[in-house]
Amino acid sequence: MSKLTLRFNSFLPFLVTAFDQGGIIYIGIVNGGDTFTITSSRPNEKFLGPNISLRVADLFNTGIGTGCGSDVEVGDRFGSFTVVAGESKDGGALCCDASDRDDDAPDIDDCPSNRVVTLSSTSGDCTAVVRWTEPTAEDDCTVASFTSNFHPGDAFPVGNTIVAYTAVDKAGNRSTCDFRITVLDDVRPVFSNLPPSVDVAATASCEVVVHWTPPTVTDCSAVTVSSNFSPGASFPVGDHEVTYIARDARGNTATYSFDVRVKDETTPVFTGCPADITIQENAACETIVTWIPPTVSDLCGNPMVMSNHKPGEKFPIGSTRVEYTATDWRGNRATCSFAVNVITETTPVVTGCPPEPIRVQADERGEAVATWTEPQATIACGEVPVKRSHAPGSIFNIGTTAVQYTFGEGDHTATCSFNVIVAPPDISIDIGKALTPNGDGIHDHWELASLEKYQDNAVLVIDRWGNKVYEASGYDNERVFWDGHNQQGVKVPTGTYFYTVEVRVQGIVWKRKGSLEVIQP
Repeated sequence: MSKLTLRFNSFLPFLVTAFDQGGIIYIGIVNGGDTFTITSSRPNEKFLGPNISLRVADLFNTGIGTGCGSDVEVGDRFGSFTVVAGESKDGGALCCDASDRDDDAPDIDDCPSNRVVTLSSTSGDCTAVVRWTEPTAEDDCTVASFTSNFHPGDAFPVGNTIVAYTAVDKAGNRSTCDFRITVLDDVRPVFSNLPPSVDVAATASCEVVVHWTPPTVTDCSAVTVSSNFSPGASFPVGDHEVTYIARDARGNTATYSFDVRVKDETTPVFTGCPADITIQENAACETIVTWIPPTVSDLCGNPMVMSNHKPGEKFPIGSTRVEYTATDWRGNRATCSFAVNVITETTPVVTGCPPEPIRVQADERGEAVATWTEPQATIACGEVPVKRSHAPGSIFNIGTTAVQYTFGEGDHTATCSFNVIVAPPDISIDIGKALTPNGDGIHDHWELASLEKYQDNAVLVIDRWGNKVYEASGYDNERVFWDGHNQQGVKVPTGTYFYTVEVRVQGIVWKRKGSLEVIQP
């Protein structure tokens, strides 16, 4: 033989050296499990000598005979090495003459079994990466090629895929190993471009045609999509759920729903709403009024109609409003209303009208509450409607205010009139006569008792030469008061000063003038 391929059966890398009788034919660091090839020291000739010597880490490991009697075959193990392949000088089988015929196909060991994998999610290419341990091929002579249509780590589509390994020796003998990879799709279809819910108003037919763009579906298998409604369907008034169901070949399903809400936004319509009715009361004081009720129509269905009065009812003297209300099932509402006016030819008789004006005195705001016993009126039939300009307990301003009661309606009315006279308030201000700002808590500021009741007030203080030393409005003895300083904050000297205190209440002016003594410490 002239060539050998050996596998180094070690866990660690070592220096490997090979010799034939002609010398070193291989030297190098070989990793555990790697293969290497050695040839004769004489090119294109068989190995020189009867043996090949192999050393590991410069220590003798094994020898391999080169003669035919050695019967070296692929798969034989020598020391730390296994024969993987080899050639005789003329290309024949190991240890065989060139004329020998090789009829044995290569052997393929550890052919993987069928695999089933499942997609965990919908990826862009809908494939699954599958890994396996590759088989090995051996031959009595030499494996010329060992090929496969797929390799570990390749991506496989959904469905069944056959992986085939083929080994061919130099004589053309062929062996195959194949197994099936099945990729299952357990991922639900995915909806996209989802139509939103729709709110539309019903047409005159109480229905409406609605259009939308159906959603799109993606999946790694064939998908069928069904829906309970299609674009362009007609929907009646109400709320409707449109549902799409996507089912792939593996039975995985996904659903998407949206709402179509058809609203009745049209209010009912009244026809023949009666005009206002005016009628004379009868002698029996029973005024029965009739009319033709209005009719009502609605876009969808029959609305509910209610009324506060019905034809043929008795109505009192005065004006009564009759109202019809129509409400459809969606809550839209319409009304029809008119007045029933019952008039009388009798003038009411008034009693209890105050004979004299009502007199009261105003408070510090210029206002007063006036009360009285209200006058009454009677009539032959029914109640007498009354209108009043003021009611007992009303607030009146300073001056004279006319109060009037009107009983009845139309041309037959009676009145009661009287005045409420509000006198000005009795303004009483206790004006202090001295100011001694010495800090003893007595007359430290000028006391104008009760002035704080009247918000619209003004105070002016001048000296004997007419010079202004203090001026203020809203004087209240707490926040606003005079403490003996002038406008510049300088103490005024001891002496006599002159004041003007003025109060205004609703246009009435109360004014007092006088003098006070200022005694500085």
